[in-house]
Amino acid sequence: MEPTQSEKLRIDLPWEEETFLQGAKILYDYTRKHSWRRYLGPIFVGVALFGLIIALRTGMGGMLFVGSLLSIYWYVLSWRRKKQSLKAQFAQAELAGKRLRIVADEKGLKADGSPIPWEAISLTLSTPRGYLLVIDNGFLFFHREIFPDKQTRRRFGDLLAEHTAGRFRKFP
Repeated sequence: MEPTQSEKLRIDLPWEEETFLQGAKILYDYTRKHSWRRYLGPIFVGVALFGLIIALRTGMGGMLFVGSLLSIYWYVLSWRRKKQSLKAQFAQAELAGKRLRIVADEKGLKADGSPIPWEAISLTLSTPRGYLLVIDNGFLFFHREIFPDKQTRRRFGDLLAEHTAGRFRKFP
């Protein structure tokens, strides 16, 4: 049975650089927290501390220097570097600065008429800022402020939770 107009949820999604970067940061943080990479930061700090002990006992600070550089890169510079890359990527994107018209129903999403079946969404993250949908090698970020009211936002969240049940996560 074809969904009626009232069952379809219509959302205007402005695809601006700030929205893109917010979604990318959420995905970046989620990926770092839920992959083997989450152990690298503490390992780098451990190397720096071990280097500190060696430096205090022997006067040689090579390991302290290397551990400190790795820790600074991991905790401070890696996102900044990634962010610059993402800005360049966004500037080249076909959708940059456009407004996507999203229609959501029981079959899936349609973005400017292009169908996105629910099965194509590999991960859905519900965050305090909004909803992030990972599709193939990209993502769509629905900032909570784009929804006209709480009821629409809740209906969209319910649709996502129902149709991406095994791939729906709350983060953080």
